[in-house]
Amino acid sequence: MDTSPLPACAFNQIPSIEEACAIMPQNEDLLELAHLFVQHDIHHSWGIGLFHRHTTLPDGCIMLHNPGESENDDICTIKRLSDLDQAVLSPSALCLNPNGQLQGFEYDTHPRPAPGSDFAHHFHNVLTRRSLLDKVAIVAIDSIEGSMLECVLADSDGRVYGTRSALGKWEDADAVDTVWKVQADGEVVSIRGCRTLPTGLHEVYH
Repeated sequence: MDTSPLPACAFNQIPSIEEACAIMPQNEDLLELAHLFVQHDIHHSWGIGLFHRHTTLPDGCIMLHNPGESENDDICTIKRLSDLDQAVLSPSALCLNPNGQLQGFEYDTHPRPAPGSDFAHHFHNVLTRRSLLDKVAIVAIDSIEGSMLECVLADSDGRVYGTRSALGKWEDADAVDTVWKVQADGEVVSIRGCRTLPTGLHEVYH
């Protein structure tokens, strides 16, 4: 695993949510990946993610998730690496870089076990064979509990503020699935979705 954050120039090549919605992985793709997650026993901490971004990242910066004033708030902010204690940072979303290594492209401060090199090797093989390298990422699921609605607002500084509130289901919200939890039996369950509003703002459901 490459422990350095994905450079901003590479982050900005990640498909936008609008672009990612047009190249969704198919159900058979998800099921093969789910088998891999269970085989390597990472499905308790990590889920399958639609590889996408919501903003543009300046050089020398990362996307960092932090709690807001309420325990139900999540603030994802663009932060300069030079202003942070990198020893406490933990990847909350991983992608495969051009060298075939897992590398973080979103962060928080919750320590969790990273997938091993053997998983990364097989993950790379599956994504290459199924043409999924620009479609699939790995997302930490330990911070996603229950069904919630997160309205994501981005300002001119790239600050993304998410206010979460209880929500039963998002099937009727015209949202696209973006994170799937892998069950022990190899089945997948969507636990997060996103849609773009007419205003251009994004709503994230989970």
